Amino acid sequence: MGRYNFPLAAAIAGVIWSSGATAGGFQVTELCVRCQGMRNAGAAAINNHAAGIYFNPANLAGLKAPAFDLSAHYIDGKFEFSDKGSTGATGQPAVGSGNEDGAVGLPVGSMFYGQPINDRWSWGTAITVPYGLETEYNRNWMGRYHADRSELQIVQINPAIAFKVTDTFALGVGIVVQHVEATLTNAIDGGTVLNAVLSQAAPGLPPALLPTPSDPQYDAYARVRGNDVDWGWTAGLHWEPLAGTKLGVGYRSEIEHKLDGSLKVGPSDGLRDFIDRLPVDLPVTLPLDVGGTAEVDTPKSVWLGLTQQFGERWTVGLGATWTEWSSFDEIEVVLAPGGDIVQPEDWDDSWRYSVGAEFALNEQWTLRAGYEYDETPAQDILTPRVPDEDRNWLALGFTWKPYLSPLSVDFAFTHIFIDDYDINDKEPFTGDLLEALTGQENDLGSTLVGEYEADANIYSVGFRWELAP
Repeated sequence: MGRYNFPLAAAIAGVIWSSGATAGGFQVTELCVRCQGMRNAGAAAINNHAAGIYFNPANLAGLKAPAFDLSAHYIDGKFEFSDKGSTGATGQPAVGSGNEDGAVGLPVGSMFYGQPINDRWSWGTAITVPYGLETEYNRNWMGRYHADRSELQIVQINPAIAFKVTDTFALGVGIVVQHVEATLTNAIDGGTVLNAVLSQAAPGLPPALLPTPSDPQYDAYARVRGNDVDWGWTAGLHWEPLAGTKLGVGYRSEIEHKLDGSLKVGPSDGLRDFIDRLPVDLPVTLPLDVGGTAEVDTPKSVWLGLTQQFGERWTVGLGATWTEWSSFDEIEVVLAPGGDIVQPEDWDDSWRYSVGAEFALNEQWTLRAGYEYDETPAQDILTPRVPDEDRNWLALGFTWKPYLSPLSVDFAFTHIFIDDYDINDKEPFTGDLLEALTGQENDLGSTLVGEYEADANIYSVGFRWELAP
């Protein structure tokens, strides 16, 4: 048997188009547990614990002694699709499970350290996961040509310093180093592709020998992997205009990533057996394994915080965060053999608004609560890769500090209410691949039609060591 070359450009374009919004709406704000209990309200202005470095490096100037914060969160979500009339590439009812939950339990951790150098200077570092997502469906679900598995993790290290200009005003700067790893998979509609190709290449072939369009036994599977390390910077200021009043502003720069990786496409056993039984010479180059690069940026953001102390027990916080998701306007894939593919995106800048409070019950116990409203940046792009609608967050938390101990133990529980939304998403890969193979324009492609219901619970525990000055 000879070889038939699936065009590289079409193969990579299909996976990128199928990935949809995988580079947006995946910001992770589960950082320190103390902050989580107030849903980060006023976090850019809270300068008396090590985790404040993430929201605003100038917060380091408020430390009186070495401080360490270790936090862990478990995100337990629901991301449930219900079919409302999905169709295969040629308009027939879609084959596969019509009720699927793509959510995957996701652990997230972070670590912070800070200490004063002298009366004016302080330093510290943070290790966090500021962006990430993971969704996974069963391979037999009807949206398999749109998404199968999506995994993105960005780990960053953020050393910083702060300088106390006056007793009430401080500045801070830092460097941010990010490591990105991404894996995206989805099925390829081999039945539809081969049916059309054989009809043109071997018109005399009996219809009984043609594969059924969108039949899962004839699927192929595509996987894209990539990684990169790059850096940016952060800066901030902290001001206490009145006793008990704290204001903070933190800025994080955009970081441009060029992911080096590979695309692999492999046939299912059914597709391989079908090709082997064909009575015509249809050479196919599978599996496919090629290199390439993709450019994806993490956006700049501004954190605003205000805290106000009322008496000795109450502290109220307000927060707002602006993220420049509009900078994510496209995904560009540069092919190893030459040429490139551009995937347009249309994200909007977004805001998060939070309010929270904490109450010092006594020297051992502190109670917290917080609320946040989170705008989705994906106003016009809805895909099965990740839930992307407006969110409402409700958080409760507390701290237990053993008597005469430098250790504090933090707990928080958060529930995320995510608006239900409808999806009507047509995958373009089948049509693009057929156009490349046959030279004829067409718009074949499966259409995923349905409704998503999504929400999540977050369980958080943290430990803080704050030595006495």
